[in-house]
Amino acid sequence: LRQMPEGAGGMGGAGVDGYKWSAVYVLEAGKPKRVMVLTGITDGSYTEVRTDKLTPGDKLIVGSETTAARNTGLQPPPGMGGGGFRGPGRGGR
Repeated sequence: LRQMPEGAGGMGGAGVDGYKWSAVYVLEAGKPKRVMVLTGITDGSYTEVRTDKLTPGDKLIVGSETTAARNTGLQPPPGMGGGGFRGPGRGGR
């Protein structure tokens, strides 16, 4: 964690010096608490974070658990695992 630059108290706009404002959630007393941070470079797995609101050992929420959706017999839309788009005229054979 790096210290947030002075004057970076606002939350609008693109951020500061190429950093972008983002929200993270900290588990505090068993409940999620939203904390605004400045994010920098990322590789999709690790992201640079600049803030003075987090300390080593804070428990961050990084995902959520969901139960499997009930099978309704409906097919997902094209591009989401469903049938492909055939265009006008149903792409005859």
